[in-house]
Amino acid sequence: MRPLRLTLCNFLGHADTDLDLSGVTVAAICGPNGAGKSSLLDAVSWSLHGKSRASTADGVIREGADEAAVAHAFSHAGEVYRVTRRRVRGQKTWLTLEQQSGAEWADISEPAPTAPSVPETQRKIDAILRLPWNVFAASALAMQGDAARFTLAPPAKRREILSSVLGLDKYAELEEGVKKRQAEVKEEIAGVTAGLWQAEDAGARLPRLTADLTAAGKEVEKAAAAANEAEAALTAARDTETAAKVEAEARRGRETRLAECRERLGKKQDELARIRRDLAGAREANQRRLAKLERLLADATEPVPLLAEADAWEKAQAGVWQNLQAAQEKAAMLESSNCDSPTKQCVFLEDAQRAAGELPELQRKAGEQMPPRLVEARKAAALREKHREELAPLRLAAASGPLCEAAGRVAEEIRELEGGIGLLKAEVAAGRNAPTIAQEAEQHRRNAETAVRTAGETLAAAIRREAEAAAAHREALRLAETGPALRERLVAQQRTAEDLGVLREAYSPQGIPALITENAVGQLEQAAGEVLEHFGGTARLRLVTRRTTGDGREVEVLDVVVADAGGAERPYELWSGGERIKADLALRVGLAELLARRHGAPVEFLALDEVVAPLDQPGREAFLECVRALARWLSLILVISHSEEIAESLPWKINVDKGTVVIYGC
Repeated sequence: MRPLRLTLCNFLGHADTDLDLSGVTVAAICGPNGAGKSSLLDAVSWSLHGKSRASTADGVIREGADEAAVAHAFSHAGEVYRVTRRRVRGQKTWLTLEQQSGAEWADISEPAPTAPSVPETQRKIDAILRLPWNVFAASALAMQGDAARFTLAPPAKRREILSSVLGLDKYAELEEGVKKRQAEVKEEIAGVTAGLWQAEDAGARLPRLTADLTAAGKEVEKAAAAANEAEAALTAARDTETAAKVEAEARRGRETRLAECRERLGKKQDELARIRRDLAGAREANQRRLAKLERLLADATEPVPLLAEADAWEKAQAGVWQNLQAAQEKAAMLESSNCDSPTKQCVFLEDAQRAAGELPELQRKAGEQMPPRLVEARKAAALREKHREELAPLRLAAASGPLCEAAGRVAEEIRELEGGIGLLKAEVAAGRNAPTIAQEAEQHRRNAETAVRTAGETLAAAIRREAEAAAAHREALRLAETGPALRERLVAQQRTAEDLGVLREAYSPQGIPALITENAVGQLEQAAGEVLEHFGGTARLRLVTRRTTGDGREVEVLDVVVADAGGAERPYELWSGGERIKADLALRVGLAELLARRHGAPVEFLALDEVVAPLDQPGREAFLECVRALARWLSLILVISHSEEIAESLPWKINVDKGTVVIYGC
C-alpha cells in the first residue's frame, strides 16, 4: 500500500488540508509542536482501519466542528483506490471505498451504492490490503516512541510482541476454545457414563418391573370388578330406597286423607245434627203458623159485595176523569177561540160553554176518595189472599221441604265418607311397616355408597400404582434401549477427548506457536541482516530464542545480539546509539518485510514519527544513512522530525503549521 493523496476536513487540528504525495519519495514532515504533524499519520491509519490516537469516536472531530472526514487515495497491487471515512458528532460513522477507472471513480463499497455498511466495507478494505491493523501498525507505521519498541523491550516481552505481531494470539484463543470444549466433553462423558450406568441398571431392573406391571394390571382388574359390583349394589339400593320412599309417601298420603275424611265426617255429622234440629224447629214453627193461618181463614168472611161496589166506584171514577179531561180540553179551546161573541151562533161554542160549566163539578168528583169501608174491604181481601199464599208452602213444608232434602243429602255423604274411611283404614293397616322399610333402605343405600367410595379409592390407588409401574417400566425400557447408542457415543467422545488433547498441545505456546515463532525468528534474522547489508558496514545481528538460567532451567526469550566486524558479539543494549538505531530500523524493516511476505502485501510505505529526537549527531547521521538505504526499495518514507538537519537532508519537506501544509522539493 502506497499513499497518494490525503484530504482532511475538520480532522483533529486540520480544518481543510489537501496533501498530494503522488510524487514524493522520502519526505521530512516538519513544524512546531501541536501543528498537526502526527495527525497526518493518524489520517492514514484512521481512513484505512478506523484507528487513531483519539480516545473516543468523536475525538477525531476538530474542536468547534460537527463532523470530520478523511479521503485517502492510495495505490496497491497495480490498482488505485480511494477510501473516505466520515464521522458525525454523537451519531455514526460512514465509510465508502472507490476504485479508479480511467478518470472516474467507481463505488465498490459493501453493499454499494445506496447504503454502504461500515463493517462489510472494512472487511473488503482488509481483504484488498491484506494488512490487518496490528500488522500495519507493526510494519508501516511507527508513531512517537514506537520505532525501537521491539528492541528496547525486555527479552521476554520481545517474544510476546513478536507473537502478537505474528497473530499468534489466535492460537491462544484456539487453545482456550479447546480447553472449553475439553471441559464440555469431559462433562458430556460424565453425563454419558452416568446415562450408561442408568441404562445398564435399568436393563437389570426390567424383569422385576415387568412383573410389577403385570401384578399391578391384575390388581386394577380386580379392583375394577369390585368397583362395578359396588356400583351395581348401589344402583339396586337406590332403586329400593326410591320404592320405599314412594310407598312411605303414599302411606303418609293415605293417613293424611284418612284424617281429612274423619274430619269431614265429623263436620258432616255435626251438620246433619244441626239440620235435624233445624228441621224439628221448622216443623214445629210451621205447625204453629199453619194452625194460626187456618184459624184466620176460618174466622175471616169474604167481602164479595163490598169488593164489587169498590170495583164499580173505581169504574165510575175513571169515567169522571175521562169527562174531566175532555171538559178541560174544550174549555182550553174556548179560551183560544174568538167565537165567544153573544151575537154569533156556533154549535161548537155551545158545547164548549157547557163543558166549561161542568168543569168545577167534574173536578170536585175527580178529587173524591174511595169510601173507607170500600178501602177496608179491599185490604181485607188482600190480607186473605196473602194468608192463602203463605198457607200453601207451610202445608208443603210440613210434609217435605229443603231441610228434609238437606238432611238426606248429608246422610248420604256421611255413608260415603264412612265407606272411604273403611277403605283407607285397610290401606293404612296394610302399609304400616313402610317407614321402617324406608329407613332400612336408606341405611342400605348409605352402606352401598360407602362401599362404592371404598372401591373407587381402591381402584384409583391400583390405577396409580399401575401408572407408576408402567412409567417406571417405560423409563427403564427407554434407558435400556439407549445403552448401545450411549456406548457408541462414549467411545466417540473419548476419541474426541483424545483429539482435543492433541489440539490443545498443538495450540499451546510450546506447539504450533513455538514452531511459527522459531521459523519467524529465523526469517526475521535473515530479513534484518539483509537490511543491515543495505546500511553498509560489517555488523551482523542474531536473535537468541532460548537461554539457560543460573539454576539450570531453560527459558524462552528473544535476545538481540549484534556482532562487530571481528565477530565479537555484544547484547543490543551495550552498543552505541548509532549502531542501535541501525539495529532498530533493521529489525523494524525486517519485521515489516516478514509480515508483508506472510500476508502477501509488499512493503512500499514507512512512516517514522520522532524517532531521531533522542539521537546524538553520529546517531542522526547513521539514521539518515539508513533512510537513504531504505529508499532504494520503499516507494514512500515519511519522517516526522523537529531536526532541521534531517529536514534539509531529505529530498522532500512537508511543512505543517496550524493546519496549513506546504510541500517543498529540496
